[in-house]
Amino acid sequence: MSTIRICEKSVSVQISHNEKGKRNWDKKQYCLYCEKAYPKLPRHLAQKHSSESEVAQFLSYQKGSTKRKLLIKQLTNKGNFHHNINVLESGKGVIVPRKRPQEADKMMAQHYSPCEYCLGFFVSSELWKHQKLCPLNSNRKDGVKNRNVKARSALLLPVAENISASLRNILENMNQDDVARLICRDQLILKYGKKLMKVGKEQHNRHFIAQKMRELGRLLKKVKEIDANVSSLIDIIKPSQFNNVISAVRAITGFDTQTETYAIPSLGVKLGAALKKCAKIVKADAMKERNDCLQNQAVDFDELCNMEWTDEISAVARKNLDDRKYSKPAMIPLVEDIVKLQNYLKEKATNCMKALDKQPSTDIWYELSKTVLCQIILFNRRRSGEASRIKTSNYVDMGKEYNEDVHNALSKLEQALCNFLHRFVIRGKRDRKVPVLLTKDMKTAVDCLLKYRNKVDVLPENSYLFAIPNSENCSRASDCLRKFAQDCGAKYPTTITSTRLRKHIAILSQLFCLKDNELDILAKFMGHDIRIHREFYRLPEDILQMAKVGKVLLGMEQGKIKDMKGKSLDEMNIDFTSKC
Repeated sequence: MSTIRICEKSVSVQISHNEKGKRNWDKKQYCLYCEKAYPKLPRHLAQKHSSESEVAQFLSYQKGSTKRKLLIKQLTNKGNFHHNINVLESGKGVIVPRKRPQEADKMMAQHYSPCEYCLGFFVSSELWKHQKLCPLNSNRKDGVKNRNVKARSALLLPVAENISASLRNILENMNQDDVARLICRDQLILKYGKKLMKVGKEQHNRHFIAQKMRELGRLLKKVKEIDANVSSLIDIIKPSQFNNVISAVRAITGFDTQTETYAIPSLGVKLGAALKKCAKIVKADAMKERNDCLQNQAVDFDELCNMEWTDEISAVARKNLDDRKYSKPAMIPLVEDIVKLQNYLKEKATNCMKALDKQPSTDIWYELSKTVLCQIILFNRRRSGEASRIKTSNYVDMGKEYNEDVHNALSKLEQALCNFLHRFVIRGKRDRKVPVLLTKDMKTAVDCLLKYRNKVDVLPENSYLFAIPNSENCSRASDCLRKFAQDCGAKYPTTITSTRLRKHIAILSQLFCLKDNELDILAKFMGHDIRIHREFYRLPEDILQMAKVGKVLLGMEQGKIKDMKGKSLDEMNIDFTSKC
C-alpha cells in the first residue's frame, strides 16, 4: 500500500530580501517546460520556448499590454504551481508564493494554498480576497459568491490517491485545518471514508462520514506528536504502536487519571471501532498485494484491540456514559409548548405565502420551506432526517385512492378525517415505507413551495422538497426546529426535538388504554415495530410510576388485594389519606 509521505517541516517558503526603499530583483520563477528557476522568466520563455503555443500567444501581443501581462502571469503561475506540488510531494524544497513573506518563520508551507483559477499560491486565510479580484475568475463578474474557497483549494494539493466525486464533495465541505490536511494526504483514512459510503445515501451521510474521518485525523495528529517517526495512519496499525495509540486516545478524549473519567467518553468507543475497521482494510489490501508482513501486523493489531481495548478505554468510557444517562432527567415536551409552536408556525406559514404571492423571493421561500418542514415533524412525529430528505417525487406521486370496503366500515368521524387529511409515503429507517399525513393548510403550503420553486434560486438538479437555495442539499430539520422553538417563546424549548416528540406520543399513549392491534398501528406509523415501541419509546416516567404503580403498592400495604382483583389500574380506587 503506497502512501504519499509529506514532511512539511522540510518544506520552506521563498522569502523576500527587499529593504525599505530598495527592491531586490532576486525572485526566481520556475519555467513550465524545463522546470528550472529564472530571475527573468518572460525573457527566458521568449528565447527558449517561443515555439510553444502559450508562449507564442503572449508574444503576439504588444509589450506592456494588459493581455500580454495576464498571459505571462498565467504561465508563471503554472510553472510555479508544478514546482510547488513536486516540493510538497517530495517533502523537500522551497515553494514559490505569489507574494513572498518578509520573515522566514512568519509563514510556513502549510499556510499557503493555490488559487483554483490562476494557480498562484497565496496565504490560505487571504485567498478569498484574491479570488474576488482574480482576473481568471469568471464568477466575479456575475456576482456569484465564492463558497468553500479554502476547501476547493486544498483539493489541488497532493492527495494520497485519486478520490471520487462523492468523497471530494465531503472534503470540500470539511473545515480546512491541520486535521483536514492530514486526511487529504492519508490513503488509509480516505479508504475508510469510501467504505462508509452507501450507494444512494452519500449525500445525507456526508456529515457522518466527515466526522468519522476527522476522528481518525485527530488521532493521527496526536500520535505524530508522540512519535515523530509516524507519518500516516498505516504506521500506527502495528502492535508496537498500540501503547502510543492508547495514550493518544486518552489525550484527545480528555481522560482524567485522578477521577478516571473521560471528558468525551463516546469518542474513545468510536475510535476503537474505527481502528478495527482500518486494520481489516489494511489486511485486505495486504492480502491482495501478498504482503505477509503487513498482513500479520494488521491481524495482530486487530487481535490486540479485541483483547485490550475494552480494559484500557471502553469499559471506563461506557461507565461514564451510563452515569451521565442516569443523572440526566428524561423530560418530554409540554403540550402547552407544542401548541404554542404549532400556532407560531401556522401564522408564519400564512404570512410567507402571502408575501410570495405578492413578490417571489428566495429568502421568503426558504423561510416557508423551513416552516413547513417543522410543521410536518410536529404533526407526524417523524424523525428529523426522514422529513428533511422528502423528495418532490414523493409528494407528487401522492394518491387519494383507498379500499372502499375498509372506508365504509369506519365511523363517520374517521371517514371525514380520510377526506380531510392527505397521505404519501417516504423512505424511512432501514428502508421502511413510512407515511406522512398533511392537513389542508400544510398541503396548501407545500403546493405554494412547488409553485414558486422555479422562480427562486433552487437548483433544477436538487430533488429535495425542502431544498436549500443555490445548493444540492436539503434543510437540516433539527436546526430549524431548535430555532423556531426558541422564537415561539416556549417554556422549555430544549425539550422540543424530533426524538422527544416521538417519545411524547408513545408515553402518552399509555394513558389511552390502546389495544394491541391499535398499538401496532401506531408503532408502524412511527416507523418501528411494537417491540422497539415498548422497549425504547414508552419510557417509565416518574409520574406514571407514582400514579399507576403506587396504587398497587398502597393497596397491598393496606391488605386490599381482594378488592383489587379483576380490576385494571384505572379502575382501582385506594384510600391513602391516612398515609399523608
